Amino acid sequence: LLWLAFGRYGKIVLGKDGEKPEYRTSSWFFMLFAAGMGIDLVFWSVAEPMSHYLTPLTGEGQTPEAAREAMRITFTHWGLHPWAAFGVVGLPLAYFQFRKDKPMLISSCLSPFLGETPEKTFPGRVVNVLAIFATVLGVATSLGLGAMQINSGLKYAFGIPYSTPATIVIILIITAIFISSAVNGIQRGILLLSHLNMILVGALIALVFTLGPTSFLLKLLTESLGSYLGGLIPTSFRADAFEESAGWLNSWTVFYWAWWISWSPFVGGFIARISKGLTIGAFVVGTLIFPTILSFIFITVLGGTALHFDLNGVTGIAEAVGENSSFALFALLDQLPVPLFFSLLAILLLIVAFPFLIVCLFLILALLKALRAERHGYACLDSNHPHPQQ
Repeated sequence: LLWLAFGRYGKIVLGKDGEKPEYRTSSWFFMLFAAGMGIDLVFWSVAEPMSHYLTPLTGEGQTPEAAREAMRITFTHWGLHPWAAFGVVGLPLAYFQFRKDKPMLISSCLSPFLGETPEKTFPGRVVNVLAIFATVLGVATSLGLGAMQINSGLKYAFGIPYSTPATIVIILIITAIFISSAVNGIQRGILLLSHLNMILVGALIALVFTLGPTSFLLKLLTESLGSYLGGLIPTSFRADAFEESAGWLNSWTVFYWAWWISWSPFVGGFIARISKGLTIGAFVVGTLIFPTILSFIFITVLGGTALHFDLNGVTGIAEAVGENSSFALFALLDQLPVPLFFSLLAILLLIVAFPFLIVCLFLILALLKALRAERHGYACLDSNHPHPQQ
């Protein structure tokens, strides 16, 4: 991606020559970040650093060295790798849709190999079907994690029991409330929610940063970023050949890589949909660099504050993580002034992030509709030129 961005192809427009971006840069980035991370980053921002800190891969837990290693590992899982996966899918989708007038199907990216209508070939159909299955599995994971954490927040804030039936009810209620976001489309629903999501993220980061160990967090961000960049290549190629970690790699890193890959058809497709008019260089920098930096700040402020509290004798967060990872964020917020306010803010952030999962389901339905249309011979699904059978 970096080679494309900073090489001779970087100035190519994802659209016709001279075409301007469809969205303002800020709106584009807000939608991109909300779709790419959303609920998942909120869930793991405290839970993952604390998990690695309590039970480190090597050495003794609950020590400064364990905290350093915990931040480095968390940065690895939430840094360049996921955004690279999304960009690798999103960039060719945007290129072939807006510059080559191909349908928004994963198989369109294979047109140089499979011909002008790859969606009609057997390999092209296999790719499209695999994209649907992968996305469904990714959505299932995120829906479950998000609903569990909302249930945890309601338990901490209002004493509502934490249970599987309650989690299911939360999924149903929020899906019903925000189904209109997908129905109304990007211009109204998702654009508004992405701005609200970023406001809530900014408010949560700013308040925790101000009320928490500010100086420590600044030092931790600097140190963790250096550690991440210094170990990026060896960490990326770690394969546990000598089986020293007793399944740790599969439980964490390999799980994440599979999760990001399963998310890539949806997130890549969504990013492609909103990137008309950008150059390849702007697309890559906006997809790869900026959201990685924001993710690092989010993890450092929330996860770093939790580590600081535990290192200074506040044991409640560690106990909550030991009981259930979904309790981690709210156990941290419980240690701040006015914990009820912070819990409500976090619950609202989680609720606002849910519609992007619903949009994902709608995109799956749209892909199925496009495949069905192609199968029945009426491939024109452009709203500007509707087919009578559409």
